[in-house]
Amino acid sequence: MTKSLLEVENLTKKFTLGKKLFGQKEELLAVDNVSFSLDQGKTLGIVGESGSGKSTLARCIIGLYREVQGKILFDGQDLVTLSKKDFRKVRPRIQMVFQDPYSSLNPRFSAGNMILESLRNMPGRVQGDPRERVKETMELCGLSSSYYNRYPHEFSGGQRQRISIARALVTQPDLVILDEPTSALDVSIQAQIIDLLKDLQKEFSLTYLFISHDLAVVANLCHHVAVMEKGKIVERGSRDEIFIHPQEDYTKKLLRAIPVDHPSKRKASFICAQEEN
Repeated sequence: MTKSLLEVENLTKKFTLGKKLFGQKEELLAVDNVSFSLDQGKTLGIVGESGSGKSTLARCIIGLYREVQGKILFDGQDLVTLSKKDFRKVRPRIQMVFQDPYSSLNPRFSAGNMILESLRNMPGRVQGDPRERVKETMELCGLSSSYYNRYPHEFSGGQRQRISIARALVTQPDLVILDEPTSALDVSIQAQIIDLLKDLQKEFSLTYLFISHDLAVVANLCHHVAVMEKGKIVERGSRDEIFIHPQEDYTKKLLRAIPVDHPSKRKASFICAQEEN
């Protein structure tokens, strides 16, 4: 039986926007009573339009937003109730790759030093020479270790995202949260990054939480899918259930928005993606 690495139960996140007349607080319910589980070694796609709450959900799990209601069980530990000290011990096992590879990289650091910084911030995650670990991780992510001393402006968009992925993987995490990791890339480069993520998952049994508005990419990578609308999960299931037999009108609307040459080819493209996996 496959073990659930991540279990989210009734997670709610509110933001206070200000005060209305008579002192009442105005609140935004960004994540509304969300529940799901993610098995070890699998990929769950969280899809939805802009403003659906999917990126806020990711930031709650990674600990960027700590004041939440509900449970976030990671390998049996509730991250919500952990002290800051105990959360820091768990944090190296959960890493995140952000949408824009250029803005997420420090222009004053070389590629190698940025990846090395992840190890410095999370001591105890490597034995031996940490620089050798960095070089090995760069090679795993399709970057020559000879690029160690190059700076972000010297790389293409796809190479920068590979640096971001290497920075996440160098601590040997169990869970990687990928927040729109291909949306800023050309289609051909997107395919290369998705193939890289698949290869890394197979080799290291990585678990991915994949946040995206691009359902075509999700169909190519994810084993299960959850659809978010206005902070809620409105539908979830296996890839086949969501892409071939969707039940909710909102899910069907998202599927219709996927660009294809002809609507009749839409379902066929999902079946092809399934066969490739």
